[in-house]
Parts: sequence; C-alpha cells; structure tokens
Amino acid sequence: MRPKFLYGKILHIVQIVLTGKTKPNPLNRWEKKIIGFILFSLTLLYPQPPEFNYNESPYSATVLGQASFETYPASNGDWIAAFDPNGICSGNSEIVEFDNRSNFILEIFGDDPSTENVDEGLTEDEYLTLSFFDFSSNIIIHDTTKVYGWENRNGGWLNLNQNDSLLTLINELKLNQLQVVGSHNSYHIAPYDTLMGVINVFAPELGISIDYTHEILSDQFLNFGIRQIELDVYRDPEGGLFASQMGSWLAGQDWTPDIPELSEPGLKVLHFPDIDFDTHLFTFKTALEKLKIWSDTYPGHVPIFVLVECKSEGLENYFDEYPQLENLLLLLPDSVTYNIPIPFDLAGLEEAEADIRDVFGEDLEKVITPDEVRGEFSTLEDAVLNGGWPTLAEARGKIMFGLDNQGTLMNNYMDGYPSLSGRILFTEATPGTPEAAFLGINTPSTEIIDRVNQGYLVRTRADTDTEQARTGDTSRRDDALTSGAHFVSTDYYRPAPRHELDSGWTDYSVRLPENNFVRINPVNGPQELAEREVDLINFNMSINFIRQCEVGYTEILDLPESVNVLDNGNCFYQSDLDVLQRFIDNSQSGNNPPPSYLSPIELGEQVWGNGRLIEFKCSTLWPTYLDYELSGDIPEGLSSLSELTDIFLNANQLTSIPGDIGNLTNLNLLELGGNQISSIPGSIGNLNNLQWFYIYNNQLTYLPQQICYILDNLSSFSIEYNSLCPGTYPDCVEDYLSIQDTSNCFEICEEFAINNIQIIPNTEWGNGLLFYIDIPEVDLYAPDFTLQTDDQYLLIIDPVYSFFYITGPTIVDLLYYFEYENVPYGHLFSGNIQMITADGVLNCNLPFNEIINNEIVVNYSQNWDLISLPIETGLFPCNNMDESTLYGFSVGGYIDTDIDIMEIGSGYWLRFEEAEACTFTGEFINQTTITINHDWNLIGGISSPLDVNTILDESNLIIPGTVYGFDDGYIQAEVIEPGYGYWLRSSGEGEITLSTYTTLTKSRYFQPPEYLNTLTVNTNSLYFGAEIEVDNPLSFSLPPKPPPGIKDIRFAGDTKLCTADVCVIEVENDGQPLIIECIVTDGHKWEILDKSGKVLKCEGTQVLELSELSETFILRKSIFYQTPTEFTLLPTHPNPFNPVTMLQFAIPEISDMKVSVYDIQGRLIEVLLDEKILPGNHSIKWDASNLTSGVYFIMVENDDKQILSQKTVLLK
Repeated sequence: MRPKFLYGKILHIVQIVLTGKTKPNPLNRWEKKIIGFILFSLTLLYPQPPEFNYNESPYSATVLGQASFETYPASNGDWIAAFDPNGICSGNSEIVEFDNRSNFILEIFGDDPSTENVDEGLTEDEYLTLSFFDFSSNIIIHDTTKVYGWENRNGGWLNLNQNDSLLTLINELKLNQLQVVGSHNSYHIAPYDTLMGVINVFAPELGISIDYTHEILSDQFLNFGIRQIELDVYRDPEGGLFASQMGSWLAGQDWTPDIPELSEPGLKVLHFPDIDFDTHLFTFKTALEKLKIWSDTYPGHVPIFVLVECKSEGLENYFDEYPQLENLLLLLPDSVTYNIPIPFDLAGLEEAEADIRDVFGEDLEKVITPDEVRGEFSTLEDAVLNGGWPTLAEARGKIMFGLDNQGTLMNNYMDGYPSLSGRILFTEATPGTPEAAFLGINTPSTEIIDRVNQGYLVRTRADTDTEQARTGDTSRRDDALTSGAHFVSTDYYRPAPRHELDSGWTDYSVRLPENNFVRINPVNGPQELAEREVDLINFNMSINFIRQCEVGYTEILDLPESVNVLDNGNCFYQSDLDVLQRFIDNSQSGNNPPPSYLSPIELGEQVWGNGRLIEFKCSTLWPTYLDYELSGDIPEGLSSLSELTDIFLNANQLTSIPGDIGNLTNLNLLELGGNQISSIPGSIGNLNNLQWFYIYNNQLTYLPQQICYILDNLSSFSIEYNSLCPGTYPDCVEDYLSIQDTSNCFEICEEFAINNIQIIPNTEWGNGLLFYIDIPEVDLYAPDFTLQTDDQYLLIIDPVYSFFYITGPTIVDLLYYFEYENVPYGHLFSGNIQMITADGVLNCNLPFNEIINNEIVVNYSQNWDLISLPIETGLFPCNNMDESTLYGFSVGGYIDTDIDIMEIGSGYWLRFEEAEACTFTGEFINQTTITINHDWNLIGGISSPLDVNTILDESNLIIPGTVYGFDDGYIQAEVIEPGYGYWLRSSGEGEITLSTYTTLTKSRYFQPPEYLNTLTVNTNSLYFGAEIEVDNPLSFSLPPKPPPGIKDIRFAGDTKLCTADVCVIEVENDGQPLIIECIVTDGHKWEILDKSGKVLKCEGTQVLELSELSETFILRKSIFYQTPTEFTLLPTHPNPFNPVTMLQFAIPEISDMKVSVYDIQGRLIEVLLDEKILPGNHSIKWDASNLTSGVYFIMVENDDKQILSQKTVLLK
C-alpha cells in the first residue's frame, strides 16, 4: 500500500476517470512538477494517516464533494477515505479549503477479481462507508452511513465495477445541452485607489462601471466553475506601445512601470489604455499558456469557451461618452502623452491564431474547431442545426474560441473561408448563413430560447457593469439562466468582497443551482438529469462528519440548560463525570443533600469544552441559587479534571480538600467560602495559574507554608472568619487574616531547643497537641520548629509560643527531627519529652539519652571538584587532594588560595588524586551571611542541605536558574549540599543568607520553554532557535569555564542559549568522542560543522569526534534550507497547544508580511506581524494566555496578496 496526496489524484484520477479513457497518458517528471506547483501555490501538502492507505484496481468511480466537520468546513490537511464492509480502505483524498468550501476529489476503487490475494475495495453489491481525518486534532471520525453505489438515470443503484454509470449517461450529452457561467472581461483588475480617485473626479460614471476585479484564471476555473472567459486584445506588433500609462502619472505613480511583458511584441490584454489598464494577463499568449496548463491538469473539464474581443479604442474614443476625460489632458506636461492604439485588422486575428497554434500545437488536438463541428455536413450551420455538436465525452478537456466582433473585421476573417473552414475562431455570423453557429445576445430575451432550441450556442450577460451588484436586482440574472443561454456571463460569480463592509454593495452573485459548475440546459437538455453536476464528477456529495465519542468519553444528547458546551459536542469525559458523581455520593449524608436521582451532568452549573469539564459552579447563593447543598469531603480524584479552570462551591457544607487538588494546574478560580473546611493541603502551592482564591468563613485551623508559593500570583485572596491560631500559618498571610476565632488556641508551656534527636512516636491523639520539653544543662532556645507528618503540615517560626494542630484521630508513623542550639561537641544529653492531648486522654513521656557528635561526611570525586567547608573546623580532613590546586574566585577571576585560610560561605576548586570520603568534625553551621558581587560568585553552604529557594535574598539579586553545582560538569542545583561549592550569578552587589531557619521564598529554579530546540550532551543541554525571543536571557548564562580537562559544552559568550542562524559551540573535554542528542521543534533543518568541514545533521543521536581537548564547532541552519524558493506556511507546533505555539513560514524575497489570528467566527483576534522582512525561514511565537480554548485560524499574507492559512486548536 502506498500513501497518496491530492496532486496524485489530479494527475491520475481526473485523467483516467473523467475523460472516460481506460489508461492515462503518462506524465513526465517535469510536467508533474509544473502541475503540482500551480495547483498548490495557495495550499500545503499534508501526509495522509496510514489508516487511509489503499490499493488501486482497474475499476473505479470518482466523486467530487464537500466535507464539513461538525457543521464547519473541513480544512487543508484534512482527509476523507472510503472503506468497504471489511474495513479495507478503497480510496482517499486530501481536502482543499477555498471560498468557505472544502472540496475533495475521491476516487473509489472496486475489487479486481483477477487479484485474488489482494482486496482493493468494493465488490458487486457491497456498501461503502466514509471516514474523515481531522488534521488539527489528529483524530479519525467514522461515518457509519452505508452508501451502495452511484445513481443511474432512473434512480437505481449501479455497481462501481460496471460501465453503465451516470458518468456514461452524462458523457453522451451534446455540448449544446449544457449551461455554464462565464466571466466578463475575465482578466480585469479595478484601478487602484489613487487612480480611481482621479477617475471619480473627472468621470464618476466611468469609475462606477469599471469598479470590479476578477480572481486569477485558475481560481475562476477551479473554485467557481467558470467555463467561459472573455479577453480584450490590442495589437502591439513592435512591443512597448502600452508600456506607458498616463493614469499612473495622474495618480502620482511611475507612468512607465517596469513590466517586461509590455515591451515584448504581441497581442496585449487590457480593458482600455491609460485609464483602465490593470490586468492579471498582460499578453494574449500568457493567457493561453495559463489556460492550457490548467486544462492539462484537469483534462476532464467541460470545454472552456474563450471569447476574444479585438479592440482599437483609446482614450479619445471615450470622450463622447465621458467628455470630462478631455479635461484630464490639460493636466499633462509635454513629457507625458496618452496612447494611440493600432487599428485591429485581419493581421491581428492572424496573430491570435498563430498564438493559439503555438500554445496548443499545430494539430489543435485540444481545440474544438469549426471544422470538427461541421464534420460531414455541407455547412457549419447545417451541423449545429442537426445535432452536429460533439458529445461531452468527445469535448472534455478542450477549448473553444469565439470572435466577439461583427462588421468588417468579422467579414474579413470569414472571407475566403466558407463555413469557417480552416479557421479556429467561431464567429457571431447571422443565422441563415453558412458560418452561423454561435450568437452573442447580451440582453436576455425570448429570442435566446428560440435560438437554443434551433441548435445555436448562445452567450448572454447576467449583469451590466456594476449595476446589479450595487442594487441587488436579480431579475436580469434569473432571466439569463432560464433562457437556456449556454454561457451566462457575469462579473460576480462571487459577491463583491466589499458588500460586507460597504452598504453601497450587495451580496449579488451568479451561480448555478446547488453551486454546480455545469448543469443540464433548462431549455433543450434531458431534464431527468437536471440538477446533476456534470463537469468533473459523476455526482456531487456533501458530507458532514459528526465526531463520535472516543474511548473514555460518554455521549449525552439531552443536556440541561445549566450546561454550556463551547464546541457544540455531545461527548463528555467519563472520568470528569465520575468526579461529579462522587460529589453527589459524598453529599447524601448531609442535612440538605442533592437528589439521589440527579445525574452528574445536572449537578450545579457546568461549562465543557472538547469533552472536558472547564467550569463547575454549585452554590445555594449566587450565581446558582440551588435548593440543595454539597457536603462531606471534596472527593479524591480531582487530578482527572485536568482542564478545569473555575471551581465555585461557596455556601455548602464541604469539610475537606483532597491532596491531589495541586494537580489542577489550569485552575484560575477557587471559591470555597462558607463551608466547614479545617485545613488546606500543601499541594495548593502547585497551583501557579490560580488568580482568585476564596476560603473565608470556614473552620481553618492550619495553613501550609506552600501557600506562600502562590500568594504573589493571586489577584484576590480571602481567609477571614476562620480559626487560625498564632503559629499555625506562615508569615506571608499575616496581612490577610483580618478577623479570626482564637478561642481554642493552646500555648506551649516553655521554650525549648533540641537538635538531631530522633523521636519516634506511634500514637493516636485527639484534637490539639501540646509539647512539654525538659533538657538538663542546656539553655532553652526556640529555633524554627518543623512538624512533619505524611501531609507535611506546619512550620512554626521562632519564637514558638503556641500552635494548634487539628487532625485525626490518626497514627503518626514518620520520624520527627528536632533541633537544638550551641551544644558542646561530644556532650551526653538526656531529657524528657512529654506529649499531652488537649482533652487529656493521652499523657506520654518520651525520655532520651544520646551523645551528640557533630560530624559530616562528604564524598569527593577523583579529579576536580567544587568544595566548601561544611562545618567550623581548623582542619581540612582529606588525604588524596593536591593542595596546590586550590582555587577561589573573585571579581577578576580564579585566585590561588591557601587551604589553611578557607572561609565559611566560600566555594573553591580542588583536584583530588583519588575519590575520597572526608569526615569533618567541629561546630555546626546553621546560618551564614555571604557578601556577593555583581556577576558570578563561588559560594559554599552550611552544615545541612538547603533548598536554593530558601536562600534569603532580600534585594532579589540572584538571577533565577543560575545556581550551579558540579558533577562531571555543571548542573543546575536545587539543593545546596554541605561540603560542596556552587556558582551563583547576581544582578548586583549585596548580601544573601543561608540558614536552616528560613522558609521557602521564591523559586530560583529555571525551566527553559518547551518550544526551544535542544542539543544535549550527558545531562547538559544547550538551547537554540533562530529569531526567537526569551523573557530572561540571563537565566541561560553559564558559570566561568572549569579548569582544563573537565567536560564542558556551551555556546560562545558563556551561555546555553543561541538565537542566531549560526551558533559557535565551545567544547572542553578529555579527548573522548561526545555523544549528542538533537531535538529540533521549530520545523527547520540544523547541522553541526567541525573544523575539518565535516557536516552532521542535528537530529537524533550523533557522535562528535574530538581531536583536541578544546575545540569549537558550528551549529547552523542548513544552508540547503536558507533560501526558500516559494511562499510556504508550515504547521504550527505544538498543535493543539496551551498557551504558546510556534508558527513558521518561508518567503523567497523581501516582502511586506502580515500575520493575523482570527477566531472561528472570522473575527480578528490579534496581528502578530505587519512589517517588511527579509527572505528566508521565519518563526513567530504566539502566546494565547489571554484567550479561551477553541479553534483559531492563522492567516499569513504577502505582498502579492497571497494568503496561506493554518487551523490551530487552543486547549486549556
């Protein structure tokens, strides 16, 4: 099986099925490239899902259709596929989105009986089903509707592997039994704004008549079904006749623009010189070439009729109708003149025929000529009056040409060529003459009906100038369509784009019923085939795929009014529903429980998006005013509600908050006021996105230290009217306490000090716990007191007067570690700890005797290590060190240091001959203050491990992410361990304090954004990506290089971040090869270049060979990808995302670029870029933090008004 893309469909499907040929003509490689480039200049190619692989067979049918996903048009990158009853894929198609339509060309294969071992698809009477792949969400939706085949003339069903299909019936139609929509002046672009302003001053009526612009030809053909076009041509045999444009001078522009095509000899295409000259097609030959390329790409199309109007009019010819134009000439200086066209004569028509033969070939195989129509009939008119027009099967993929001039020019063209024998263009000859076959009747009338019934081809116009588009009058259009005219010409095959913003315009447009491209002629066609699309397909299919619930989701169709579903879906994540059910179950024993019959989806008010619960509100007060209450515990399992942003549960009887509430990292609002909650779990500190937290009027007796982590992020916080006693809450909430009930607070009888004495209680107690401490021969001291249980409850700050701890009854089975102060080394301690519960039920004495030995063992590695003094001592107790290698660090760099004068709080480099465990004895260091300098500092710790987030830094000098330890290379440190040295970067001069008595302050750990590319060696990662921005570049900085021979890798400039196209990597090593891993997320190609010129791709795992201890490498964007050849937009990454995604696009030349974001209603949300930028690959970070979850569209527009779009999904 092989995956296929849409261009493969066009190259193969259209050529085989739609032409009726059994075998396609082979396309060479160059032709395929040209076709692929033209078709997808506005779209990207997306790989199909592997489930859509299939095998081809000689039997097939083709469907052109439109697909939507839950009522919204499908997008570029989505796929559709057909499956037989056995689940075998029988064909697929990529979807192309344009003009709010999502088109597909799906070739469905029947099973070939001759290949017994291969099931290619459908057999005889089997049904097919259709499946849809949504690129943005990477899911496949299956439609179980059974489709059995294609309809025949009588409405019956046909098998795919039978020849008698609707396509065959349609192909038997004659060319004059069809009706199509054509475009008038198909090349035309309205004068640009400044020129139109000049025209409106001197000739406003003229300005109104020419104020319309067409799509380019290929878009007219492919997206709007235009099958008749009109080209106005002027003679220019020498070239350069129309190279100057007087109107440009009047508008303040260059009146001789640099357009090479205008300097070449040949027929030119424009409306009229000097005033209305803007065109998509500068030359007649260019128009023919574009027409042929499109026709070759879609060889099954209904013939396209090209009407050629030969013109000789210049500015002077409009003076009678618009006399004000003569006043324009008064503005011209002598150096500026207007153009005098060459009279168009027979020689010009000979030029036109020569261009047609040059483009379509001398044999004119793709051109329907008068000779082909005349056939064996005596005259051309006899042929058309007697059914001589070719059948659709004979005419598919061909072009017809007609002359839109009468009088002398037409007569000269026909003279000597009876019945137009040997000529290419059909003429508007008078009925009754041998050359009569095609008639131009611009105004719809009953004459058209008569001429159509006689057999002539007729063209008429549905509108004149811009009149109908401004008034909305459709009467002329309706008359044109019902007249049976074969070509109904218009300037508005889609509404004027301005009608949505300008009340002077309407949504007037001309389209065939059902938006078909071609229809059976309403006057002379077989009406049993009426309303059938006959152009590229055998029938038109419109499918709306509805998401079916995936595994783990439950479908609920009957939703209460209290539920708001943002995406109109009916699938709900069962785990989220289970949590809601546990709310109901826990509340059944309360005083006023919710009804037992209440389903989870009916509980309170809920907001859901993409099947996940986003908001939950349940209250007896505002905003829900329910007549029942929630009670008992807030249920466990909250972590499954990973998308929840708002919890509003005030005025209930809830009693506790589960520990896993800290997993709700998207939570924005937590409203729990007016309940019976007594404590908050420490995991609350993980809610970094929380902005509103209300837990007033509860029964709180304890707050964890971790609440300080989120306090600075909160916009609003309320804890008043609880029962918080002194010592049961951290200092950070002091200003929020307001009124508290302290009537049940207890006091500790005396201050105390104990250290490193293990007390192992395993006992049950009731509410309230009192400690009585008695240690002989030691002065009492009250340090920080930490009580730890399995929920790590509380920290009491010095001095300790009281604390109140409500729990249980419970079993405490963890070790308790208490600290004492200033105890002589080696002293024997004995003491007694008495625990008494508040109700006096338990009175427990815990005596102890222990010899206190102040010693610390530090393990140092062989070779270099970062060291410090972990204890106050006069001796550095290691034996395997080289004292001459001791280096400290100061502002100027490394300095030689004597081992006897090492200082507490300083760090050092020291080399060890062998690994060694060194035992330090002396006085413990519980606190030290260190003076730090601007930039890098080498510091040491104290006698106990210290979380870097507890370093007291009142001036906020420490740069987050710049505390580094050493372990065979620099590593970002989370803990300052005793006996080791650490680097720290400061934004200025000042002091910091390391102490066992400080609490967690602010996070100094730094996690780089996920969207950065990474290059990893061992545990060291470098981050890179061109044209990216980071908020804190200093957090990527690295300490000074270590001594020689130590592994180190960094970007030049002592950083682990590079945001340029070319990055210099500096490596220090022992000469061994480096194993590196590259992870590239920005969509670009990167490579590593060594000094010998060897290039390694920066992808996956690679080996860098090192020939020296110190080397440099180059990391760069691959040169092959640095110069894009076309305007492209790559998929955003990640997608779906939350809340940041990266988008990448490439431009081949300097361009004014605009990047905008729209929501699914088409409203502009944000402009990400609007400026001129250089050619190359570009990346933009989009931060959607302030937006709600949903589907958004990113539109990228260049100078040429080319627009590429990308659908992306924000999931919060």
